[in-house]
Parts: sequence; C-alpha cells; structure tokens
Amino acid sequence: VGSLLAQHGSTSRAFLPIQLRSSDASGRAKSLEPSLASSWLSLPSTSTALFGSSETPQSTLNQSKSTIEILDLPDLGTQVTLVGTAHLSKASNEEVQRTIESTRPDVVMIELDPTRLPRIGYETASDVGLPVVTSKELGVRIPGDTADEEDAPWFKSLLPQNVAKNLLLDGFATIARKLLTGMYDDMSSDLNNSEGPGGEFVAAIDASKSVGTVQRIVLGDRESIKTIRRAAQLVMEDPSTSPGEALNALGRANQEEISKLEHRLQMERPDLDPVERKPEWSEAVIEEVKADSQFRERLFQRLEREVPAFIEAFLHERDVVMASAIHSQAMDDSVKSVVAVVGLAHVAGIRKNLENEF
Repeated sequence: VGSLLAQHGSTSRAFLPIQLRSSDASGRAKSLEPSLASSWLSLPSTSTALFGSSETPQSTLNQSKSTIEILDLPDLGTQVTLVGTAHLSKASNEEVQRTIESTRPDVVMIELDPTRLPRIGYETASDVGLPVVTSKELGVRIPGDTADEEDAPWFKSLLPQNVAKNLLLDGFATIARKLLTGMYDDMSSDLNNSEGPGGEFVAAIDASKSVGTVQRIVLGDRESIKTIRRAAQLVMEDPSTSPGEALNALGRANQEEISKLEHRLQMERPDLDPVERKPEWSEAVIEEVKADSQFRERLFQRLEREVPAFIEAFLHERDVVMASAIHSQAMDDSVKSVVAVVGLAHVAGIRKNLENEF
C-alpha cells in the first residue's frame, strides 16, 4: 500500500518496508520483511505523547487517537480487538503487550505469514510455543495464489506468452524484495532501533504465551513475495499505465506528501536537527505519520487515484485475507475473543470486511 516514503533530500531514507535485522538482549536474530504495504503505512497512532511529555506539540496530540478498535460480532458471540501497529515503533510493541494481557483473548492473529517467521526469530512454527495456523490452512482464498488458476486449462500455463509473463513476474518479485531489503536495512540503521521491525509480533507471541488463555496464533497474511508479484501482475494488466510509470507515480506521491509533513515537523521541532540527530528525527517522522490521520487519508486518496494496482495488492486484498482469517476463528464456538495485530493501514479495511462481507 504505497509503503515507501520515497527518498527525498538528505534528511531521510526511503521508507520502503523491506527486511530489517537486529538482535534482542539474548542475541536472537530479529528481522522482518513485510510486504510492501506493511511498513510505514501500517503505522499506528499512540495514546501517549509522541515526542516526550513537555515537548509534544498540542496540534499533534489533537490529531492522535488510539490505534485500538473493538468490534463485536453478535451473531457469532465474538469480540474482535484490532490493534494498529508500526513495525518500528516501540510504543506499538508495548501497546500490543498491554492489550493482550488485559483482553486475555482465545486467539491472536498477526500480520505475518510462515515465510516471515524466521525474520522475527522463529525458524519454524513449532518454535513459537503455541499452536500456529495459517490463512491458507484455514481455507482462506488467497488472491494471486496458484490455486486461483486451477480452473484454467492445464496447457494455458505452457503457452509461450504465459511462460514469459510468469518468468518476468517471478524475477521482478525476487529482485524487488532484495532491493527493498537493502533499503530497510538502511532505515533500521538510521533509527538505531534495538528491538527491530516486527517487534510487535514478537510482543504478541510472548504475551499470548504468558496469559495462558490463547489457544493458537494465526498467521493471517499473504506471503510477502506473492504480494509483490501480485502488484506487478495487476500493473501489467492495466492498459493505462506501465510498470515504470506506476513505480514513478508511487515514488512521486510518497515523496511529495512526506516532504510536506517533514516541513511541518521541522517548524514544530526546531530542536530536532535531521542531520545531527538522525535517529531521533527518523523516529519523530514515523510518530508524526502515525498521529496525523489527515496525512494518511490524503495520501491514500492520492494513491487510489494514481496507483490503484498497488493499493489493491498491498492493501485491499490483504484486508480481505486477514478479515477472512479472523472470521474463521470467530466461527469457532470456543472462541469468544480475538486480538488481531496488524498495520494501522489495514484496520479500517479489516473492520469494513468483518462488518459487511460476512
């Protein structure tokens, strides 16, 4: 979902959601490679001061609102708590922990897939310490999955044009993921975040084990490389644009909008030099994006107009997948409470799907 804050000027790196690596106090490797949509556009606002108690601008506090939404599904007798997060926000990690400890849910769904578990320190699902199920195992239809093409004649995939198309899509997805990984590594270095990206998912798993009520962890997201491939596929199928034009539009929209936000932030925080205090500045930009709902709404509307294929693949389709995973759990008579830990950008879409589509 337009998860890049394109590189602009010398004050900030591209906020592309790729793989970040770090280690915790025990030396356990921690990294996350979210799909394109799950970086800064998956950011939460917080209920605490963004830049410190006495220094927080009042305008920012007025824009800030809780990232937690509670949804009752009366027909199923289940309550769903949606926790919007940022993969690089320590406040998000703490909020996830508090929510699970206070809610004591039966099921916790996190915005991950099995391929990303190793990037937060779990080599396999068995290392998590609780039963783990995936959206695919739950029977959720995954847009862009090969299962969607099973109804097509077997020989169709062997046609030269389709072979070439699939090779191109696979190559693009692989290269894009590697490029994004490098850019995310740079961002992690700038932030000096010892907890690393995906810390909220580690917090969710740890809290789930500690409360003793969680029956299972649901990995509710589509595989990241499939999301990238799906975006490329949708762009290629759009006769009104080309992949190059779509990428340029995506980068331009992000660059222009984030530049406006940074300019405002510099006016509000003249003490925070973007060069001399780069980690603090980068964190402040993230927290400002989290707090400013008008900024996010404006950017989403622009991306919907200019790069609809990216929005469809990175946001809307994944909203459906994760909402379907949540709904499958709510249908279990033994499940009365579900906590879903997802990027802030997904909260509204998941709620809409749960309310209107099931």
